[in-house]
Amino acid sequence: TNQNSDIQIFALAILLSSTFVYNTMNKIDQGAIDRLHKVTELTNLLRTRNSSDLNETEEPAYVSFFPDLVWTLRDFYLSLEINGHAITSDEYLENSLKLKQGSDERTQAFNLPRQCIQNFFPVKKCFVFDSPAHKNKLSQLQTLSIEELSPEFVQELSEFCSHIFTHSKTKTLPGGIQTLLSAKQEEICKKNVEASADRCSTLLESIFKPLEQEAAGGIYAKPGGHNLFLQKMEQLKAQYRQQPGKGTQAEEMLQKYLKAKEPLSNTVLQTDQALTAKEKERKAEQARAEAARAEAQRLEAIRIQEEQRRAEQERLHQEKLRQIEIDRANFLAQQQRIREQRIQACRSCWVPHDP
Repeated sequence: TNQNSDIQIFALAILLSSTFVYNTMNKIDQGAIDRLHKVTELTNLLRTRNSSDLNETEEPAYVSFFPDLVWTLRDFYLSLEINGHAITSDEYLENSLKLKQGSDERTQAFNLPRQCIQNFFPVKKCFVFDSPAHKNKLSQLQTLSIEELSPEFVQELSEFCSHIFTHSKTKTLPGGIQTLLSAKQEEICKKNVEASADRCSTLLESIFKPLEQEAAGGIYAKPGGHNLFLQKMEQLKAQYRQQPGKGTQAEEMLQKYLKAKEPLSNTVLQTDQALTAKEKERKAEQARAEAARAEAQRLEAIRIQEEQRRAEQERLHQEKLRQIEIDRANFLAQQQRIREQRIQACRSCWVPHDP
């Protein structure tokens, strides 16, 4: 039932704790005591399971398993005094758990939960807390700074925390159970490590196998192939880390796998470097050939330009010579005409006249 489940959960919380903080409001009343009285049902549960080891006249062995009780009272509004005399919060707790005299049914019902609390929690401590802030700020409590809290509350909280940090001990068990628990823990941890290692090994093989097949197939045997290999490796590492249920050995197994695959990565790198060097040499040779072709083209263009220049000079020279010949012929012709005109004029002068 749910009630039995609650009891078992409560038993587990109690037995696993070295300090049990019981947090209630305002004051210690019968309701708070009755809720803590669940330990009586816990007693019956443990008695049933340990009946062979118990003697009704002896203190139950499991009492030594119980933690220290720290009862905290929030928004405490009572005055810490009895009959006009000031008392401590611890004395207030002890007085609240004090048994009544008498054997009637009502007195027994009153004493039973208090007696159980005293039996199961021989070490008890009580802290009372004022309201943490003024009532008009209580709705904003989660956003208030420490300076906005009540100084009394801050001081009480500091004392409570100091006690918890100072007096709370590591949970220990008597009778060599702690040696036994450590051995059991080691055994379980070892099994977990082995199971995690097996799971991670299978997962790594499944995820990284395609990469190994690609490398074997020469996918990365090209200039720049190592960078592509590393990029794919990072993608697969992310895929591996996203897989659930790997256990405690997840990262260690990944690192071991990557260490084992370093020779493959180095092979891809060396192939990349060799092919990259060849590619660089090929490109350098291509560049040199292109430079030589460009230089030859440049020189051929210069040669053609020079031939054209000389041909043009020769054409101009021949044209000039032809013009000189023409001019000379024209000049000689003109001179010839002038001589002929002079001769004709002279002949006219020599013609004899009639007497």
